[in-house]
Amino acid sequence: MSARFYTVLASLAVLLFAVPAHAQAVWEDYQGTQGVFGTSNNDKAGPSYDNNIGYTVAELSGLRTISATPSNATRTGTSATINYRQAGGVAGGSVDAFSTLCNSTNSTAGTGYDGPGTGSACINDAQGRVIYALIKFPFSGNYTFAIAHDDAVDLDLSADFSNTNYRNAAYNMPVGDAPAFTANENTYDTLAGVFSTPASNACILMRLYWNNNGGINYLRVRWTRPNATGGGTTTEIVPAAYLFNPGVAANSTGCTAVTPPSTTSITVNKVIGGPGRAAPADQFTVAIRNTSGVVQTEASTGGTGTGQQASTGGWLATAGTTYQVNDAMAPGSSNTLAA
Repeated sequence: MSARFYTVLASLAVLLFAVPAHAQAVWEDYQGTQGVFGTSNNDKAGPSYDNNIGYTVAELSGLRTISATPSNATRTGTSATINYRQAGGVAGGSVDAFSTLCNSTNSTAGTGYDGPGTGSACINDAQGRVIYALIKFPFSGNYTFAIAHDDAVDLDLSADFSNTNYRNAAYNMPVGDAPAFTANENTYDTLAGVFSTPASNACILMRLYWNNNGGINYLRVRWTRPNATGGGTTTEIVPAAYLFNPGVAANSTGCTAVTPPSTTSITVNKVIGGPGRAAPADQFTVAIRNTSGVVQTEASTGGTGTGQQASTGGWLATAGTTYQVNDAMAPGSSNTLAA
């Protein structure tokens, strides 16, 4: 069953050489309630979310919500590449078996498999992951991205590449989300949209949500990039040499900006007029969502001030796409919007 993407992006590639120690993507795993450790209910204490709602984008919303608090993570790690192959059953298994999510249907437990029994992912009920990376584009030209995935994924990009507080960066470039899966780990969905780099060493922040319903799981991100010389393009898994830890300031030194697809942006501002809030504890969250209800970007107020108190920043909208604008009371507020 092949997934449908509703938005944007591109593929890149790279030369093979020794990978610097700082070249890595960072990830956080979150507990699912289903398809974990061979049971229908999670068996590890701690925050969790419903990771199996019939292959819908609601699963991504649940992952977004639980991961908004990083301390909810059940485990964390780093990966040299985003090339998590089907754990067990593929020749060679995963490049890094530890880095897969839980495959509760895998009957083989032990080293090299992340299934029930001794698999770290299943022991930790890991069925959702958020991946962050600083991507460097090696050559000037156009890039497109493609993803092989099982199950739902959502990709966000940000031009705010020097922001080491990467979780809170403005991921305001068009997003691709898919609620199902590709036919296998060698079948890719190409995201619509081309990114252009006017100079080499252009950089961008990436945030990738990955949900697993409980069975087979794989996630492979590749790009199509311009060649260094001779023209033409190369398609490959984004190499480790161009994935960097976004939390290290030195990694963005010398970076230039990526040119996003030309499109209209949407901004939602929250303005509080006088005399102010009905209660000091009242706070508000404004958001831009897609038609499936998945949050594209959001911002919340804080304090007790008046005037503009929050802004989503400019979200780059895709032509022909419908978006929802939402204003809601933030958790902990004393009143409703009608107050």
